[in-house]
Amino acid sequence: SSSHLSPREQAERVFAASGDDKLQIVRRYREQPSPLVRDSARGWRSGRLDRVLEGDFDLIT
Repeated sequence: SSSHLSPREQAERVFAASGDDKLQIVRRYREQPSPLVRDSARGWRSGRLDRVLEGDFDLIT
C-alpha cells in the first residue's frame, strides 16, 4: 500500500509512472536535522522552512 511509503518513495513512484524523462525535482524541503529549503531552478536556499511553507516567498526574491 502507498500509505506506507515515504514522501520520497511516493514522489519516485509518481515520476516513474508519468513516463516523462524531462521531469525533475526543482525544490527540496528538509525538516531534520536542520530545516532547509533548496530551489535548484532559481539557485536559492533558506533555513526558514516554516515561513516558506506558510507562503512567505519574499524570503527568496
